[in-house]
Amino acid sequence: MGNGDLVRAWPLNKYLLFKRFEEIPDPGAVQFARKMRLPVVGTYLAAIGLAPIAIAIMIVFHP
Repeated sequence: MGNGDLVRAWPLNKYLLFKRFEEIPDPGAVQFARKMRLPVVGTYLAAIGLAPIAIAIMIVFHP
């Protein structure tokens, strides 16, 4: 499964956002997920927020 766009990346981000990784018995995996949670989820949410702005700018400034 690829995470090449915002729609296909939602399951991974939902998993991290709701901290479902806490159920994993491997402490190393949980530590890694905790470390990567904020950058991954933050970037995803920023992309969702900026996409409509970019589209609006393209529409307004289209020649």
